[in-house]
Amino acid sequence: MDTRTKASRKLLVEGSDDQHVILALCSKHHLPVTFEVVDNRGVSNLLKSIGVWLKTSSLETLGMILDADEEIDRRWSEVRGRLEKAGYELPDKPMRGGTILRQRGLPVVGIWLMPDNASSGMLEDFLKYLIPEGDLLLPEAERTLDRLEMERINGYKHVHRAKSLLHTWLAWQDSPGMPIGVAITHSYLDTNSDLGYEFVEWLRELFG
Repeated sequence: MDTRTKASRKLLVEGSDDQHVILALCSKHHLPVTFEVVDNRGVSNLLKSIGVWLKTSSLETLGMILDADEEIDRRWSEVRGRLEKAGYELPDKPMRGGTILRQRGLPVVGIWLMPDNASSGMLEDFLKYLIPEGDLLLPEAERTLDRLEMERINGYKHVHRAKSLLHTWLAWQDSPGMPIGVAITHSYLDTNSDLGYEFVEWLRELFG
């Protein structure tokens, strides 16, 4: 691959977990990584970097993956405001299968709000959708967290419940506590689920 082509295509993510998940999903779906994944070490840094990247003369395509967190409308408004300042026109709400903006004279821009562009949540909520249907450990993990919260002995904040749930579930697998990307590579998570496939198709359309 021409390294200049890859350098002109950037995918901004919040952290290293996102980075590993994306690379593992691309590998499982045989999608060539024709873009550079940029770890921004937090959503604030990612949002601040959008305007900077769009001013880069060599940029052709800019993708971004952000957690919706507790308020998806607020997150969309934060992204939309920065892109509108750069001359883009955006819909009132993110598109269900991931948003892609193609406007004359501007780099192509793609936006995916975790988990599914329609719900509040984060990367771990997205990964929960990849747990195989009928899995028997997931409801046990749910009940365990419910009990901890009922007894008020949970150490995690409510906003991080999905993260605690996923890592509890991973801790009960044959190779306990494996990293998320490795769990995808070893097929503990079903990358052919509807949402997993939808996400990969968004990447394929954005960078294909």
